[in-house]
Amino acid sequence: ILKQVNIRGLIEEQINRFDLDYIERLIFEIANKELKLIMLLGFILGGIIGFFQGLIAIFV
Repeated sequence: ILKQVNIRGLIEEQINRFDLDYIERLIFEIANKELKLIMLLGFILGGIIGFFQGLIAIFV
């Protein structure tokens, strides 16, 4: 059955049907969401590390 159905060709055909602007918007949307999470995590970790670094500098 798999030899009769060209899955690779079907997927390629479906992808080629997409509008380039739609794909670009979709990628930017996903990347933006992920980057916001990475920036938030960096902000939190940076704040915690900076706080403890300040405490160490005061007491050393």
